[in-house]
Amino acid sequence: MNRLPWKWLVAALVLLLVIGGGLRALSARKAQQAATQAAAATKAEAAVELAATDVVLAETRSLMRGLPVSGSLRAVNSAFVKARVAGELRDLTLREGDKPKKGGKKEGGANG
Repeated sequence: MNRLPWKWLVAALVLLLVIGGGLRALSARKAQQAATQAAAATKAEAAVELAATDVVLAETRSLMRGLPVSGSLRAVNSAFVKARVAGELRDLTLREGDKPKKGGKKEGGANG
């Protein structure tokens, strides 16, 4: 009777161990996936209850926002108007924010 060499027996034993370990790992992975899916389904089915203080009726409001600032304000653009000769101003037809026209008179200006 011909005996199988001991090397073949060791190789067969190692192969069986590898196959058994692979099957065990696959079954553990399937069980983990099933547990994860069950947990997700339980989470999705869980109802959230809100207290009366957690709920607010939405309404339209105007927002007023202020910024407290202390210090002095300075205009970005400013101009100084000086007369070339000494004199007295009789009437001023321009007001703050008006744009003067070339020639020194505003349309509808005062006499003088």
